[in-house]
Amino acid sequence: MGFMLLAIMTGVIAGVGALLFRALIALVHNLSFSGKFSLVYDANLHTPASPWGPFVILIPVLGSFIVTLLITKFEPEAKGHGVPEVPKKAVDLFSEYRE
Repeated sequence: MGFMLLAIMTGVIAGVGALLFRALIALVHNLSFSGKFSLVYDANLHTPASPWGPFVILIPVLGSFIVTLLITKFEPEAKGHGVPEVPKKAVDLFSEYRE
């Protein structure tokens, strides 16, 4: 019975987290490309022209600068090219616990 309750709680928390993450994606998309504050976004609907005009191409560039700033300031040891670095980091963490 205890594991069933734990599984249900885990599923509910993961579902709420997924909904919040989707709402955050919608908020960033709507603020960046439409210039409006909204948590609703349907990828199947056509997005009207951006109020930023041709400068809309700079939004991903600005996002990459923000991510670079966050990584260098708060997580300077984060380096590499994503997935190949994960097993290496896992081995490093595992070896620290064994010592």
